[in-house]
Amino acid sequence: MRLRGLDVPIAGLPSELDGLRIAHLSDFHLGLPSRGVVAVERAVEWTAERRPDLVCLTGDLLSRASGEERLRGLLARLPQPCFAILGNHDFAVSRDPFSEPTGVREIEPATLLSDEGVTI
Repeated sequence: MRLRGLDVPIAGLPSELDGLRIAHLSDFHLGLPSRGVVAVERAVEWTAERRPDLVCLTGDLLSRASGEERLRGLLARLPQPCFAILGNHDFAVSRDPFSEPTGVREIEPATLLSDEGVTI
């Protein structure tokens, strides 16, 4: 697990977006007994402390439906707006014999995106 802040200069960025802070979290793989849960908890706490302007969650949030309650608790701690997409483990489309389809279709308070985009 890596927790770090990066300055990313973007040529041509409108001045009103200068200083925009985006947090990117991925690959929680919740639902399996694992020490990785501690790392996920730490990453969510670290992110919440920094109060970014936008949070992006990019897939593999769950490996089994049994992690959904914990996921929702973690999402409630993240600053808003928070947008998420699902990954192959969320659908159990992988070679991982431990993944199972989760059936998750919404993950409020995060906004789950599926084949769509949002302008903020």
